[in-house]
Amino acid sequence: MVLVFFDYLAAVICTIVTSIFANIIHNWYDFYIPILLLIAFLLGWFAFSLMCVLLLALPVKIKGDYIEKPSSFYRFFFDQTVFFLCHLGRVKVSVDNYELIDQSKKVVVMANHRSKFDPIVVNMKFPKLKLAWIAKRSLFKMPLVSKYMYKCGFSPLDRENPRQAVPVFKKSAEFVKSGKLSIGIYPEGTRNTTSEPILPLKAGAMNLPLKSESDLVIIVTKNTEQIAKRWPLKSTKVKIKVCKVLKYEEYKDKSSFEIDEMVYNILKENYLGLKEYKA
Repeated sequence: MVLVFFDYLAAVICTIVTSIFANIIHNWYDFYIPILLLIAFLLGWFAFSLMCVLLLALPVKIKGDYIEKPSSFYRFFFDQTVFFLCHLGRVKVSVDNYELIDQSKKVVVMANHRSKFDPIVVNMKFPKLKLAWIAKRSLFKMPLVSKYMYKCGFSPLDRENPRQAVPVFKKSAEFVKSGKLSIGIYPEGTRNTTSEPILPLKAGAMNLPLKSESDLVIIVTKNTEQIAKRWPLKSTKVKIKVCKVLKYEEYKDKSSFEIDEMVYNILKENYLGLKEYKA
Protein backbone atom coordinates (compact mmCIF):
# COMPACT_ATOMS: atom_id res chain seq x y z
CA MET A 1 0.00 0.00 0.00
CA VAL A 2 0.98 3.66 -0.37
CA LEU A 3 2.42 4.37 3.10
CA VAL A 4 4.54 1.22 3.23
CA PHE A 5 5.86 1.84 -0.30
CA PHE A 6 6.70 5.44 0.62
CA ASP A 7 8.53 4.33 3.78
CA TYR A 8 10.64 1.80 1.88
CA LEU A 9 11.44 4.30 -0.88
CA ALA A 10 12.38 7.04 1.60
CA ALA A 11 14.57 4.63 3.58
CA VAL A 12 16.42 3.49 0.45
CA ILE A 13 16.99 7.08 -0.73
CA CYS A 14 18.24 8.16 2.71
CA THR A 15 20.59 5.18 2.85
CA ILE A 16 22.04 5.87 -0.59
CA VAL A 17 22.50 9.59 0.05
CA THR A 18 24.09 9.00 3.48
CA SER A 19 26.41 6.31 2.13
CA ILE A 20 27.64 8.57 -0.69
CA PHE A 21 28.00 11.91 1.06
CA ALA A 22 29.14 10.62 4.46
CA ASN A 23 31.78 8.47 2.78
CA ILE A 24 31.19 5.61 5.19
CA ILE A 25 32.47 2.78 2.97
CA HIS A 26 36.26 2.48 2.90
CA ASN A 27 36.80 -1.26 2.54
CA TRP A 28 34.89 -4.16 1.04
CA TYR A 29 33.98 -5.48 4.48
CA ASP A 30 32.15 -2.23 5.29
CA PHE A 31 29.18 -3.53 3.32
CA TYR A 32 27.23 -4.11 6.56
CA ILE A 33 27.09 -0.37 7.32
CA PRO A 34 24.55 0.50 4.55
CA ILE A 35 22.46 -2.50 5.65
CA LEU A 36 22.33 -1.23 9.22
CA LEU A 37 21.56 2.26 7.93
CA LEU A 38 18.70 0.93 5.81
CA ILE A 39 17.19 -0.88 8.79
CA ALA A 40 17.53 2.24 10.97
CA PHE A 41 16.02 4.55 8.36
CA LEU A 42 13.21 2.08 7.68
CA LEU A 43 12.27 1.88 11.36
CA GLY A 44 12.49 5.65 11.60
CA TRP A 45 10.19 6.20 8.63
CA PHE A 46 7.75 3.58 9.92
CA ALA A 47 7.59 5.39 13.27
CA PHE A 48 7.24 8.78 11.58
CA SER A 49 4.39 7.60 9.32
CA LEU A 50 2.51 6.02 12.21
CA MET A 51 2.91 9.17 14.30
CA CYS A 52 1.59 11.36 11.45
CA VAL A 53 -1.43 9.10 10.97
CA LEU A 54 -2.25 9.25 14.68
CA LEU A 55 -1.80 13.02 14.81
CA LEU A 56 -4.42 13.43 12.07
CA ALA A 57 -6.97 12.16 14.59
CA LEU A 58 -6.31 14.92 17.14
CA PRO A 59 -8.93 17.40 15.83
CA VAL A 60 -11.69 14.75 15.63
CA LYS A 61 -14.51 15.08 18.15
CA ILE A 62 -16.68 12.06 18.87
CA LYS A 63 -20.36 12.97 19.03
CA GLY A 64 -22.59 10.09 20.04
CA ASP A 65 -22.36 6.40 19.23
CA TYR A 66 -22.14 6.78 15.47
CA ILE A 67 -21.24 9.28 12.80
CA GLU A 68 -23.82 10.56 10.35
CA LYS A 69 -21.47 10.67 7.37
CA PRO A 70 -18.37 8.42 7.27
CA SER A 71 -15.19 10.14 6.10
CA SER A 72 -13.43 8.95 2.94
CA PHE A 73 -10.34 10.89 4.03
CA TYR A 74 -9.97 9.01 7.31
CA ARG A 75 -10.97 5.75 5.63
CA PHE A 76 -7.98 6.09 3.28
CA PHE A 77 -5.54 6.47 6.17
CA PHE A 78 -7.31 3.73 8.12
CA ASP A 79 -6.84 1.29 5.23
CA GLN A 80 -3.18 2.30 4.91
CA THR A 81 -2.61 1.78 8.63
CA VAL A 82 -4.29 -1.64 8.60
CA PHE A 83 -2.01 -2.77 5.78
CA PHE A 84 0.98 -1.25 7.59
CA LEU A 85 0.18 -3.10 10.83
CA CYS A 86 -0.16 -6.43 9.04
CA HIS A 87 3.14 -5.82 7.29
CA LEU A 88 4.85 -4.79 10.51
CA GLY A 89 3.32 -7.73 12.37
CA ARG A 90 4.66 -10.15 9.76
CA VAL A 91 1.16 -11.42 9.04
CA LYS A 92 0.61 -13.36 5.83
CA VAL A 93 -3.06 -13.70 4.96
CA SER A 94 -4.58 -16.06 2.40
CA VAL A 95 -8.26 -16.15 1.46
CA ASP A 96 -10.36 -19.07 0.28
CA ASN A 97 -13.39 -18.33 -1.92
CA TYR A 98 -12.42 -14.67 -2.30
CA GLU A 99 -14.44 -14.47 -5.50
CA LEU A 100 -17.72 -15.18 -3.70
CA ILE A 101 -17.88 -11.60 -2.41
CA ASP A 102 -19.03 -8.91 -4.79
CA GLN A 103 -17.05 -5.97 -3.42
CA SER A 104 -19.03 -3.51 -5.52
CA LYS A 105 -21.96 -4.10 -3.15
CA LYS A 106 -22.26 -3.27 0.53
CA VAL A 107 -23.05 -6.23 2.76
CA VAL A 108 -23.30 -7.43 6.33
CA VAL A 109 -20.35 -9.58 7.42
CA MET A 110 -20.53 -12.10 10.26
CA ALA A 111 -17.41 -13.88 11.48
CA ASN A 112 -15.97 -15.92 14.31
CA HIS A 113 -13.91 -14.00 16.85
CA ARG A 114 -10.64 -15.39 18.21
CA SER A 115 -8.39 -12.35 18.48
CA LYS A 116 -8.25 -8.56 18.52
CA PHE A 117 -6.47 -8.88 15.16
CA ASP A 118 -9.54 -10.39 13.45
CA PRO A 119 -10.99 -7.12 12.07
CA ILE A 120 -7.52 -5.92 11.05
CA VAL A 121 -6.81 -8.86 8.75
CA VAL A 122 -10.34 -8.90 7.32
CA ASN A 123 -10.28 -5.18 6.54
CA MET A 124 -6.83 -5.55 5.01
CA LYS A 125 -8.01 -8.21 2.54
CA PHE A 126 -11.36 -6.58 1.64
CA PRO A 127 -10.71 -2.81 1.48
CA LYS A 128 -13.32 -2.19 -1.23
CA LEU A 129 -16.11 -3.29 1.09
CA LYS A 130 -15.44 -0.24 3.29
CA LEU A 131 -16.10 -2.47 6.25
CA ALA A 132 -16.96 -0.91 9.62
CA TRP A 133 -17.44 -3.09 12.68
CA ILE A 134 -19.88 -2.96 15.54
CA ALA A 135 -17.60 -3.52 18.53
CA LYS A 136 -17.66 -3.50 22.29
CA ARG A 137 -17.67 -0.06 23.88
CA SER A 138 -14.34 -0.48 25.67
CA LEU A 139 -12.52 -0.35 22.31
CA PHE A 140 -13.78 3.19 21.83
CA LYS A 141 -11.83 4.33 24.87
CA MET A 142 -8.49 3.94 23.08
CA PRO A 143 -6.95 7.39 22.47
CA LEU A 144 -6.79 8.53 18.83
CA VAL A 145 -7.57 5.01 17.51
CA SER A 146 -11.19 5.43 18.61
CA LYS A 147 -11.40 8.64 16.60
CA TYR A 148 -10.42 6.81 13.43
CA MET A 149 -12.99 4.13 14.22
CA TYR A 150 -15.66 6.80 14.69
CA LYS A 151 -14.81 8.65 11.45
CA CYS A 152 -14.86 5.38 9.50
CA GLY A 153 -18.33 4.43 10.72
CA PHE A 154 -17.52 1.96 13.50
CA SER A 155 -20.10 1.87 16.29
CA PRO A 156 -19.92 0.77 19.94
CA LEU A 157 -22.21 -1.82 21.47
CA ASP A 158 -23.04 -1.73 25.16
CA ARG A 159 -23.54 -5.30 26.36
CA GLU A 160 -25.24 -4.16 29.56
CA ASN A 161 -27.75 -1.92 27.79
CA PRO A 162 -29.73 -3.77 25.10
CA ARG A 163 -31.71 -0.64 24.22
CA GLN A 164 -28.52 1.10 23.12
CA ALA A 165 -28.18 -1.44 20.29
CA VAL A 166 -31.46 -0.35 18.66
CA PRO A 167 -30.30 3.00 17.21
CA VAL A 168 -26.85 1.57 16.44
CA PHE A 169 -28.34 -1.29 14.40
CA LYS A 170 -30.76 1.11 12.72
CA LYS A 171 -27.96 3.48 11.63
CA SER A 172 -25.71 0.61 10.57
CA ALA A 173 -28.52 -0.82 8.44
CA GLU A 174 -28.97 2.60 6.82
CA PHE A 175 -25.26 2.67 5.92
CA VAL A 176 -25.57 -0.69 4.15
CA LYS A 177 -28.84 0.10 2.36
CA SER A 178 -27.52 3.45 1.14
CA GLY A 179 -24.31 1.87 -0.15
CA LYS A 180 -22.03 3.89 2.14
CA LEU A 181 -20.54 1.09 4.23
CA SER A 182 -20.49 -2.63 4.78
CA ILE A 183 -21.02 -3.55 8.41
CA GLY A 184 -19.28 -6.34 10.27
CA ILE A 185 -20.37 -7.93 13.53
CA TYR A 186 -19.13 -10.79 15.68
CA PRO A 187 -22.31 -12.68 16.61
CA GLU A 188 -20.54 -14.65 19.37
CA GLY A 189 -20.58 -11.37 21.30
CA THR A 190 -17.05 -11.71 22.66
CA ARG A 191 -13.67 -13.21 21.85
CA ASN A 192 -13.63 -16.97 21.99
CA THR A 193 -10.75 -18.05 24.23
CA THR A 194 -12.20 -21.51 24.92
CA SER A 195 -11.55 -24.86 23.27
CA GLU A 196 -14.99 -24.70 21.61
CA PRO A 197 -14.84 -23.93 17.88
CA ILE A 198 -17.69 -21.39 18.03
CA LEU A 199 -19.47 -19.88 21.02
CA PRO A 200 -23.29 -19.70 21.09
CA LEU A 201 -24.43 -16.78 18.96
CA LYS A 202 -26.49 -13.81 20.06
CA ALA A 203 -29.80 -14.05 18.21
CA GLY A 204 -30.21 -10.27 18.41
CA ALA A 205 -27.27 -9.87 16.04
CA MET A 206 -29.37 -11.42 13.28
CA ASN A 207 -31.61 -8.37 13.24
CA LEU A 208 -28.85 -6.41 11.52
CA PRO A 209 -28.92 -8.20 8.14
CA LEU A 210 -32.73 -8.30 8.27
CA LYS A 211 -32.89 -4.53 8.75
CA SER A 212 -30.21 -3.98 6.11
CA GLU A 213 -32.00 -6.10 3.49
CA SER A 214 -28.59 -7.02 2.15
CA ASP A 215 -26.50 -10.06 1.38
CA LEU A 216 -25.07 -11.75 4.47
CA VAL A 217 -21.42 -12.79 4.15
CA ILE A 218 -20.25 -15.47 6.59
CA ILE A 219 -16.50 -15.87 7.07
CA VAL A 220 -14.13 -17.67 9.42
CA THR A 221 -10.59 -16.68 10.36
CA LYS A 222 -7.91 -19.03 11.64
CA ASN A 223 -4.66 -18.38 13.56
CA THR A 224 -5.15 -14.71 14.36
CA GLU A 225 -4.69 -15.60 18.04
CA GLN A 226 -1.13 -16.65 17.17
CA ILE A 227 0.00 -13.25 15.89
CA ALA A 228 0.88 -11.68 19.25
CA LYS A 229 2.51 -14.91 20.47
CA ARG A 230 4.80 -15.27 17.45
CA TRP A 231 5.74 -11.64 16.83
CA PRO A 232 8.44 -10.39 16.27
CA LEU A 233 10.59 -13.49 15.83
CA LYS A 234 8.19 -15.43 13.63
CA SER A 235 5.72 -14.57 10.92
CA THR A 236 2.14 -15.82 11.17
CA LYS A 237 0.06 -17.37 8.41
CA VAL A 238 -3.59 -16.45 8.77
CA LYS A 239 -6.37 -18.10 6.83
CA ILE A 240 -9.66 -16.41 5.96
CA LYS A 241 -12.41 -18.47 4.40
CA VAL A 242 -15.49 -16.97 2.83
CA CYS A 243 -17.90 -19.73 3.86
CA LYS A 244 -21.09 -18.58 2.22
CA VAL A 245 -22.85 -15.51 0.88
CA LEU A 246 -26.54 -15.64 1.76
CA LYS A 247 -28.72 -13.55 -0.53
CA TYR A 248 -31.38 -11.52 1.23
CA GLU A 249 -34.08 -13.53 -0.51
CA GLU A 250 -32.69 -16.71 1.08
CA TYR A 251 -33.25 -15.60 4.67
CA LYS A 252 -35.69 -12.68 4.66
CA ASP A 253 -38.66 -14.85 5.69
CA LYS A 254 -36.76 -16.60 8.49
CA SER A 255 -36.82 -15.57 12.15
CA SER A 256 -33.70 -14.28 13.87
CA PHE A 257 -33.44 -17.60 15.73
CA GLU A 258 -33.55 -19.57 12.48
CA ILE A 259 -30.85 -17.36 10.96
CA ASP A 260 -28.84 -17.73 14.19
CA GLU A 261 -28.89 -21.53 13.87
CA MET A 262 -27.99 -21.38 10.19
CA VAL A 263 -25.06 -19.01 10.73
CA TYR A 264 -23.80 -21.01 13.71
CA ASN A 265 -23.76 -24.27 11.76
CA ILE A 266 -21.94 -22.65 8.82
CA LEU A 267 -19.30 -21.07 11.11
CA LYS A 268 -18.73 -24.25 13.09
CA GLU A 269 -18.51 -26.55 10.07
CA ASN A 270 -16.05 -24.32 8.25
CA TYR A 271 -13.92 -23.51 11.30
CA LEU A 272 -13.49 -27.22 12.04
CA GLY A 273 -12.57 -27.70 8.41
CA LEU A 274 -9.64 -25.31 8.94
CA LYS A 275 -8.58 -26.91 12.23
CA GLU A 276 -5.43 -28.51 10.84
CA TYR A 277 -4.23 -25.30 9.19
CA LYS A 278 -0.76 -24.54 10.58
CA ALA A 279 0.65 -21.12 11.41
